[in-house]
Amino acid sequence: MITFPTLIIRKEFGLVDFGMLAGLATAIGQIAYAFGPIMFGVLRDFHGDYRSPLLICTVLQIVAGIVVLLRGKERGSDVMPRV
Repeated sequence: MITFPTLIIRKEFGLVDFGMLAGLATAIGQIAYAFGPIMFGVLRDFHGDYRSPLLICTVLQIVAGIVVLLRGKERGSDVMPRV
């Protein structure tokens, strides 16, 4: 899980912008890791139990999976050469 985002960045964007994009991905990930639990706690406090926050997180995960599956891959967009 530590190297997975950098592998995706290298494959999708190449080495030219790798440093900048890897730093940006790390910063965005850290923000999400910091505010995710806060939002989960706020939702729990607002609804009084963990059922609603868990349902919201589950729906978001399913929607994200559907977006990834439906996105598709454009032909000829491989930046990293095959070995």
